Amino acid sequence: MPETPGRGGEITITTQTLTVSPVPMDQNRYWQEANKRLGVKLNFSITPFADYGAKVATIMAGSDLPDIMYLPQGQPVPGFPQFLESRAADLTPYLGGDAVKDYPNLAAHPTSVWKSTVINNKIYGVGTPLAPFFWVHWMHQELLEQLGSEPPKSAADYKRIMQAVTRPNEGVYGLVAEAGYQYGYGTVNQLLTSIHGGPNQWSLSGGKLTRLFETGQFKSAIEYARDLWASGLYEPGAGGYNTLSARTAFIARKGMFRWDGNTPDHFIARGAPQGQQPPPKIRLVPPFGAESGASPSYPLYHGNFGTAVLKKAPDDKIKELLRIINWMAAPFGTEEYHFRAYGLEGVHFDYNDRGSPVINETQRAEVLPWNGITNPPPVYFDPNGTTDYVPHVIDTFKLYETVGKEDPTVGFYSESAGRAGVLANQRFGDGINDVITGRREMSDFAGLLQQWKADGGDQVRKEYEEAIAAAG
Repeated sequence: MPETPGRGGEITITTQTLTVSPVPMDQNRYWQEANKRLGVKLNFSITPFADYGAKVATIMAGSDLPDIMYLPQGQPVPGFPQFLESRAADLTPYLGGDAVKDYPNLAAHPTSVWKSTVINNKIYGVGTPLAPFFWVHWMHQELLEQLGSEPPKSAADYKRIMQAVTRPNEGVYGLVAEAGYQYGYGTVNQLLTSIHGGPNQWSLSGGKLTRLFETGQFKSAIEYARDLWASGLYEPGAGGYNTLSARTAFIARKGMFRWDGNTPDHFIARGAPQGQQPPPKIRLVPPFGAESGASPSYPLYHGNFGTAVLKKAPDDKIKELLRIINWMAAPFGTEEYHFRAYGLEGVHFDYNDRGSPVINETQRAEVLPWNGITNPPPVYFDPNGTTDYVPHVIDTFKLYETVGKEDPTVGFYSESAGRAGVLANQRFGDGINDVITGRREMSDFAGLLQQWKADGGDQVRKEYEEAIAAAG
């Protein structure tokens, strides 16, 4: 970039982290260097992602906003358009049409990223580009190789493999999952529904929406999960896990399969116990259907992890904030990206024999949560050059893409989704967990579905349908 983006002063940023918070600025060489390169003092307020919803609600109920506030995609925010209109900067004059050329790294964001930043035909933020392959299906291939087996080809095959590896006395099970209402032991978060060919959250036909919960594929997935539970194939910590703790259990090989984020940390088994034998070899599961030869589905992610909104401010301040965000979005191969991803040579990373940067524990302790503001479009890069990470994930994602399904509600707003819809989903998901674990009968499913509709599901559907119809 030709100039330092900041003009001095301080910038307040409120965001989340999916890992641990960085060490404080006065002890953090990475943070200090970022301030120098950006020409401002970055004052971060960082909250673990599990608690961030409450943090956002508190800020919105207060009298002021930080300069930049991150809103995760899907974060329920009642009265969202009204909040944006009254307190957030309308970025349309700065980012609409040819104006975005002043911020070329933001202009490079894919079209899909911008869809969820537009409310009432105004641009109210900058998105965080992610690949459409966000949640993916992982397996411990070393356990599969011990069995002399191929990856599963059907739901029955999937269960057979789980049964073969499950050894409770050794703490090894078939599937590591979470029991939160938004996960549902791999049902609500679409692992088992994708095996059964379900839609991605909603399906649209003739202007009418059908929720995943209402489909035969969802009911089949619940019945299947209930059978896996009764067979003792779920790792027993599921009831208390969140995403991070379940991830740790999976990498430690407490289970054979897991539906989790697309991160190289899985592939290289970062965090696995030292000396684990055989060494962990975590790979992606190719898509497969419930019956041999049946078509599965894959829920394509909408491509935006969240949106950074800006507080209303004078024109010069908004432009400064956008220049700083533009710096954060510098693409792979640039000097700015190199520092953002790796830090300082000899402090946060060193070059390996291939000339590729390899980060160390200091970098992991000091790096700032840039992805809680924005990212450049993603790439897959293996600095070691000794694994098949890039060809493996790309080849598997091509298979995902062939069966991928879009969520037709992405880019549309439902006021009830952030109000009654959240409570409806929570009550429904909690009930589904009870059905899966045998605390309720399968016959209760119909009543749970009717309750979901009455609690707000039907109203959410109506509002999305109206928004889609209005858009033509």
